[in-house]
Amino acid sequence: MNAGSGDGDQFDSFYCGKLHDGTPIVVKRVRATSTQRIDNGELKEKLVDTLRMLQHPNLLRFLGVCYKENCLVYEDIANGSLKQWIAGGENRRRGFLPWHARLRVMAETARAVSFLHSNQLDTGDPIIHGAIKPANILLDHNFVAKICQDDRALLVSRHPNGGHATQDSICAFLGSNCQYLAPEYLRSGVFNEKTDIYALGVTLLEVLTGKFWNALGIIEGAMRDGGAFENALDPNAGCWDVSLAWQVAELGLCCASLDECNRPDMQQRTLAL
Repeated sequence: MNAGSGDGDQFDSFYCGKLHDGTPIVVKRVRATSTQRIDNGELKEKLVDTLRMLQHPNLLRFLGVCYKENCLVYEDIANGSLKQWIAGGENRRRGFLPWHARLRVMAETARAVSFLHSNQLDTGDPIIHGAIKPANILLDHNFVAKICQDDRALLVSRHPNGGHATQDSICAFLGSNCQYLAPEYLRSGVFNEKTDIYALGVTLLEVLTGKFWNALGIIEGAMRDGGAFENALDPNAGCWDVSLAWQVAELGLCCASLDECNRPDMQQRTLAL
């Protein structure tokens, strides 16, 4: 059974399973791209060692590895992704995530991203996720956020291309979801803390609007007219606290600024959320 959690992840496959004691798990089989080989034992050992170090309540919990099959084992996540709970679709019979739960999930996501940035690779560089989006924010049985795909981020970070992400790695992370790519990436081809913050800001605006395309433009337009702002909020999330939503929208726009110099650092915005 393929159990892929996020969209646009064309190089990895996910499977549901159980341990001998009945514990539900998700097994992720990591596949190589045309530019990135993963059959190097040293690389895999470093990846696994780092994953074991990265213990945070809002990161998907790593349980183990099978080197022979390039498989990583994670805790199972009962409630799918944030995207599913906002978009509806097959999830409609379960309802939509209310606004207050959405904002809590985003605060948890920000804390996880801040945690990643505070940890360093053996090169001395911070760990950059590179694929923050609603499909990569999973929800456990208590609807606590669990970010996935940090393993693929580590593989990209360790690629011998000087920290530059390859075209294959971008496709693996984002698929056709180019709205999460910060504009400076098109010039530099490099993920850094500011590109993660940009993607976090876009995700925050999508959470407000319930729209997965042009949420940035929708909120920018709505905030020019206070009366239009309330109408821009996702009605499926319930009766919003409009004043609080406005503050969150300002935060999202700040994080998604086209000028990376105007984006805050994660410590500032984690405290704000």
